[in-house]
Amino acid sequence: MRKYDSYSISIRTLGKSGELFNGLITSLKAQSIPPAQIFVYIAEGYAMPPRVSDEIYIQVPKGMVSQRALPYNEITSSHILFCDDDVYFASNSVEKLLNALQASNADCIAPNVFPNHEWPLKSKAIAAVMYGTFPSWCSRYAFRIRISSYYSYRMHPAPVMKTQSFAGPCF
Repeated sequence: MRKYDSYSISIRTLGKSGELFNGLITSLKAQSIPPAQIFVYIAEGYAMPPRVSDEIYIQVPKGMVSQRALPYNEITSSHILFCDDDVYFASNSVEKLLNALQASNADCIAPNVFPNHEWPLKSKAIAAVMYGTFPSWCSRYAFRIRISSYYSYRMHPAPVMKTQSFAGPCF
């Protein structure tokens, strides 16, 4: 990562994830490239979780979208890592994401947190029948949104690929 780049963290929470939240903050503070700041967006009407480090709490309207669709005026970093309150990062996770983001000249990047392509055949068949989620051999996208609104996943994805969708726990 170039030295002049920086990133801050945006975490959405209801303040109920307890030890998982503590683990998230600890893992973020242990990154090989430390964040400039950690912002925790907690839904109005919920109690603030105990402070783990120097994270900054901001109350916002409740809702998965309203807790993410914010102006983020308080964040001045060149990049934002958005994450839910129950994820955990290896110490080099953010460095890998930032390096891949820059190498691919992308606007956004997300790890494949639900690697459908690695599932056993039985699980793939169940996902296809029950959820309309099918494998794809399209080499253009890791995940494609089909006309039915269901998605397809690349059977043999490259380490970094374009996508039409991604899971939201972190990006």
